[in-house]
Amino acid sequence: LGFAQAVVASADFAELKGSLIAAAPRTKEEAAAIVARFQTKDFPAATLPARQAIIDHCFAGDSMADIVARLSREAASDGSSDSGAATALDMLRHRCPFSMVLTHEFLKRIKGLSVEEVLQIDYRLALRCITTADFNEGIRAVLIDKDNQAKWNPATIETVDAATVERFFAPLPATERVLNWIG
Repeated sequence: LGFAQAVVASADFAELKGSLIAAAPRTKEEAAAIVARFQTKDFPAATLPARQAIIDHCFAGDSMADIVARLSREAASDGSSDSGAATALDMLRHRCPFSMVLTHEFLKRIKGLSVEEVLQIDYRLALRCITTADFNEGIRAVLIDKDNQAKWNPATIETVDAATVERFFAPLPATERVLNWIG
């Protein structure tokens, strides 16, 4: 993706750290020269750019149900190459349907809002999410029983009630605490 300027094997981290400390480079260029001595050329090429068109298409759906349908179609037509659609679809099928629908709606609504407005909505959703049975079920499945077999309610994205999602976005009652911004 072009995020990394150098790749260093984990086994070389301690020696790299020692070299950087010993040399105490004063500039980025001096530090880069030290890192370059440890840089490996043996790392796989990024696969995400080759999948970007598929990702853009599948996740451009207007709803989570649409995204799942697009991923399903892509996974079914994938043949022998792995676009990642089947992996993404499997991951989504194990996540909380209500949370995914709520998050998708959140991402649609925050476009163009200020950071303060986004954080206020995020706070509102967090307060409401921690009181749901799904929140407790997720904790049970992952942290307590560690069976990763959560029983979500509703069980599918398609059965999430739009009115319930909408209620999560309603302003907090005056009796509830709201975020106060330091500014």
